[in-house]
This record gives sequence, structure tokens and C-alpha cells, in this order.
Amino acid sequence: MPEKASDIWWLFSRQTVSVSMKESVLKAAVLMKNRNFRHLPILAESGKLLGIISVQDIVDSLNLTLQASTSADDVR
Repeated sequence: MPEKASDIWWLFSRQTVSVSMKESVLKAAVLMKNRNFRHLPILAESGKLLGIISVQDIVDSLNLTLQASTSADDVR
């Protein structure tokens, strides 16, 4: 952590942690857990920002998947 306000460069010079569009949701979730992040930028191969994935996005997608699988089991 910087010792004085003039050392603000420290905050902006760190490497950003991100995932590519091709990464799995599981890998993004594990990265978030290991780094204690709640959001990750999603980058294209060119480095262009495509969006941001959040922990809540992952929870919501798992919830929808579980609901769909439960509904399919009820039909059988």
C-alpha cells in the first residue's frame, strides 16, 4: 500500500485480473474466490472490454440451471 497520496501510481500500475470470453464460468468463479473479487472484466482477444461478470451473475445462472433441471426431472 502506498505510504502517501503522491504514490497513487501504485493503484493504477497493478496488472488487472480478467477473463477471456472463452473461459468457463467455473474458472471465473474460482478466480474470484481465490482473489476475493466480486467482479471480473471480460476481455476480447484484442484486449477490448466486453463486459463484467459478477458473483451475482454466477449465482443467478446456477439458479436458472438448477430450476431447469428440476423442472425436467418433474416431467419424467
